Order: sequence, then structure tokens, then C-alpha cells
Amino acid sequence: NMKTKNFAIILAVLVVLLIIIVLIMYRTPSPSQTVKITNSAVPTKTAQNITKIAIPPAGVAVYYTPSSTTANLIHVRSPGANGSIYSPVTITGEAVGSWFFEGVFPVILSDWDGRIIAQGQAKALSAWMTTDFVPFSMTLNFPRQPSNSTGELILKKDNPSGDPSKDAAIEILVRFQ
Repeated sequence: NMKTKNFAIILAVLVVLLIIIVLIMYRTPSPSQTVKITNSAVPTKTAQNITKIAIPPAGVAVYYTPSSTTANLIHVRSPGANGSIYSPVTITGEAVGSWFFEGVFPVILSDWDGRIIAQGQAKALSAWMTTDFVPFSMTLNFPRQPSNSTGELILKKDNPSGDPSKDAAIEILVRFQ
């Protein structure tokens, strides 16, 4: 019957649209989750914690609410928030010793859609088994991105325990040259 066939097509289109809407809502942070990171040549305690981190194996962005103390655990000197970057980019700053495990912590660079374009480990530049701030540095190479497009530099606290309550991360919005 023609009416049944048309109804089935309309229903299928509506189901596909509903799935697309749900996926968009899942991947897009609400305004309350949008965080601006303040960075300067001298680290300050004005940086704020992040609500978005990328999970390397799947390359899928996941949103969560970190503890309010994240801003007091890591300061990024370079690149600055909304700073222009090109490959290779050197990331420097300082983090409290507990941010590291075995002297390193993960760093991820993603494009605006959350696709991971580079990742590696920032290394402590001095003894990391301390409660004090420890300088770190790393260099990431990444494929050329569209000029003036944006991405996210994500610095994750190393958490070998896997305990979600010990997760922390900051995100810095960057602009590709």
C-alpha cells in the first residue's frame, strides 16, 4: 500500500533526525561547561579547570566535571589561551608533583571536532616526587590544520589508578596557523 510505504519513509527520516539531534547534544558542551583558561608568561592561579577531555583509544570527546582544585595544580606558560600554534608546538609550564606519574603526564591535541591529531607525554624537568610545582616541557608534531581553525590542547593528570575521582585535566583553546 502506498500510504504505508510513505508513512514508513517519513518515520525512518524522523528516527534518523532524532538520532542526529541526540548525538549533537551529547558532543556539544553546555554554556556552563565552557571554560576559559587564562595563561601568561608567569604562571598565576587564574587558570580554571576543564570540562572536556579526549579519550585516546576511541578519539571521542567526553564531558565531565573535574574538582575545583584543578586550577591550583597546573599552570601552562606556553601556548597561551587562544594562542596561535603551528607544528611542532612546544608546551611548557609547571604542575604539582602529584600531576605526574613516573615523571610524565599525557597531553592531547585535538581539532575542534574532538578528533585527536597529536598526543604525547610532558616530562618533568626536575624531581617530580614533591608537593611543590615542577617545571615540564614537551613538543608535539601534528598535521597541518586549516588556517585560523581552532583546537584544544588537553593536559591530563596522570592517573594510573584508573579511579575517576582522581581524574583532572585542563584544556587550552588554540588557533592553528
